Amino acid sequence: MSSSNGKTPQKRGQRKNNLDISQRLLDRLTPSVLETPRSTLQEAEKPRPETLTLDKLFNRYYAARQAPGAAERTLEDYRKHMNWFRRFLAIGAPHSAIP
Repeated sequence: MSSSNGKTPQKRGQRKNNLDISQRLLDRLTPSVLETPRSTLQEAEKPRPETLTLDKLFNRYYAARQAPGAAERTLEDYRKHMNWFRRFLAIGAPHSAIP
């Protein structure tokens, strides 16, 4: 302790505690204690994010590919491959494909 002002010397790189709170108390605080609880009302008012299904994602991708002017054959292949993938998901993977 420094005898001139009664305070402990500050170590280099540490912030000075400007509040009149003991360091022992500050050391015991955890992030969960410092967080403010959210009210359930605030959470209920928040809009829920849109659920993206496989079809919605495909439609977004297809529209993004259509916009720059992809060839009609390419777009047709996208639709064909998506339909194959949907059928594959509907019937499940064959047992031989499972490692």
